[in-house]
Amino acid sequence: MSTKDDIKKSQLDWAVSKGIKLSEIYPYYCRNADCNIYDGLYEKVREQFYYGSGNELKDKKSKKTGKIEPAKMRALHSSSALCVNLFQYFIDENGQAKNFAKELLIACGLINENNDGDVKSIEFEKKFSTGISTPNLDVVIKYGTEFENHLFAFESKFNEPYSSHYEDFNLLKKSYYSDKNKRIWDNVGSLYDALIEIKEKRVPGKKKNMLIFDYNYLDGAQLIKHILGIANTLTKNNDESNVKLIYLWYDTFDSDGEKHRNEINEFCDFIKQKTDNAKKNVDVIHRTYQEVIDNLSSRLSDLHQDYLNYLKERYL
Repeated sequence: MSTKDDIKKSQLDWAVSKGIKLSEIYPYYCRNADCNIYDGLYEKVREQFYYGSGNELKDKKSKKTGKIEPAKMRALHSSSALCVNLFQYFIDENGQAKNFAKELLIACGLINENNDGDVKSIEFEKKFSTGISTPNLDVVIKYGTEFENHLFAFESKFNEPYSSHYEDFNLLKKSYYSDKNKRIWDNVGSLYDALIEIKEKRVPGKKKNMLIFDYNYLDGAQLIKHILGIANTLTKNNDESNVKLIYLWYDTFDSDGEKHRNEINEFCDFIKQKTDNAKKNVDVIHRTYQEVIDNLSSRLSDLHQDYLNYLKERYL
């Protein structure tokens, strides 16, 4: 059995053991998204997903088969559901950060107990324009102290790295390499030149979409677009926040997980080297869901036991 099938089976076993209502047609999908979320989706969060472009909550008709396909967040193995199950707990139903939301950032290793700042907001499906496209980030947390502001942007992955990839995996459209669009790279140091060099080595003279990383698990092109989007949007808004882009992924603790980790480390090192002279630095780091959940379990009190048990039973 493949890694992706292991993940799907473990999620199905959990759902059956909890009596979760599943689709009669699609066995790995809940009947609705709320069944897949701890305490159900808050309306404020639902609104944020509807305004996003990921179609996470919308059933849609397949162009190939003509059949109705279930919304992504209905999938037991959905990364957006995993993301909401971790983060939504730290806001109230009006979308305001709860007074203990700082614990989440500590569990992610982004701040420590001695930091005296506050979590100002937690938002899902936040858009940042690259200048060519406007990709969504899964979660964006704003945190501030008396002296500085921080922006923590999360890209969430669950089953996707271990699944079959689409044709555009690790590809940047040719518009990103166009001389007329070169200005979009002004804020991110020497990243453009580094990618051009990689492109010429991989596919010299090719005019179409360009392969930029030879990865099997990590979609480096997607992360490059997030880096561009964050840097360009904040620069345009004169936002001086310190920025971290966190790749939050699910470790499978097998050879696939190890190879995935190696690709992430290679990418983070590459970005650090090529953006050291950036006008707007976007520091790229990674964390696993397992370590964040473990850290939360050791920090939150018994008042949060139902939430912690849900996460541990389902994802650990």
